[in-house]
Amino acid sequence: MGQFSVDTLEIVSRLRASDVDPAKFDFYTMDCYRSVGANKFARTYATEVIRASADASGVERKPMRIAEAHITLAVIDAREGDLGAAVRHGETAISAERKSLPSLLFAEKEFSSLLTKKYNREPLARSYLEAVRSIATTRPANT
Repeated sequence: MGQFSVDTLEIVSRLRASDVDPAKFDFYTMDCYRSVGANKFARTYATEVIRASADASGVERKPMRIAEAHITLAVIDAREGDLGAAVRHGETAISAERKSLPSLLFAEKEFSSLLTKKYNREPLARSYLEAVRSIATTRPANT
């Protein structure tokens, strides 16, 4: 990790839930850890975001946070060499009914970049990247 990553981790380690919107603390922390490559922590927070964003019966109450948590899991799985799991998480994220497309596509860029660099010749990666290009160019005005 570079200096930026070390500085980011130091800031994250000093954060308290009261420093940010408590309902979004895990979500923001997940993003920070993913961004600096702290896979273990990012996975833990992504899993918690997914769990906390659904009610006891499994109904998704915060689908946009869940979608971005799946992108985090996709990035981690791709980094760790599990292309199949990575693409499944990516597909879950981009196929969600409700999504903030600009925000999701911003987070998804990291995953697409990783797929392009590491898995460029893999049909599974190419298929996913084509699906992302398709939603990015045909997005409806209300997403």
